[in-house]
Amino acid sequence: MARETKTVQCYPDDNKINAMIERYGAFGWELINNQRCQEYEGTYDGYRHWSTFNKLTFSRDKSASWYSDVTSLERAHDKLMDEEPVLYAKRPSKGWLFYGIIGLIFGVMIWLALGGMLGSFFEIFTLVPALVLIGIGVILLVVYIRKIKNYNTAYDAYYTLKKAWESTSEKDAKELRVKAAKLVDGGYVEDNSRRNTSSNNDYGLSEIFCTQCGTKNDSSEIFCTGCGRKLRK
Repeated sequence: MARETKTVQCYPDDNKINAMIERYGAFGWELINNQRCQEYEGTYDGYRHWSTFNKLTFSRDKSASWYSDVTSLERAHDKLMDEEPVLYAKRPSKGWLFYGIIGLIFGVMIWLALGGMLGSFFEIFTLVPALVLIGIGVILLVVYIRKIKNYNTAYDAYYTLKKAWESTSEKDAKELRVKAAKLVDGGYVEDNSRRNTSSNNDYGLSEIFCTQCGTKNDSSEIFCTGCGRKLRK
């Protein structure tokens, strides 16, 4: 019995892992291994950084009667899923905001402690640190505001595209998963796109695929014309 295997990475969250298993299971993939992994990404700011993920390994029977039809549905499904919009912009770190506020607070405190009056050269010189801190604080806050504005603009565009994708491509992908799951579970798929245009049939007949032998049967058939197996309706 010929089998094929596939390994995918998944974010280490139970809900995401279960959704991934369900998604691949619809196309006949069986989970054979679920491994939590860590990958070294490098050292930044004196700290070693690691990424954590789950490695899921699936296996599927290539000799199954449904294999050809299911893999065709899977290719169409994956193409639709690849169209999912991606948000490349990252939310700016709140460090810009935090250090900006800290700079303003300490700058103002030093200013008030020294009197806040510009008099002699010595008084002006002692107020320089306060002015520097206030200036740095203002710059950091301006940078943060600009970054968060750019992020919000990018997110709004992404959200619009995401909603449009969910109502079209993702919806179609879910329907393909349902069809594939029926084939894998021994059910049938109705192909409404193929209609009998004969004048003797004004409404047309849908077809039922037998998952035992792959024969396409008329929807009016109770037993498969190829192997005699009872068709599920």
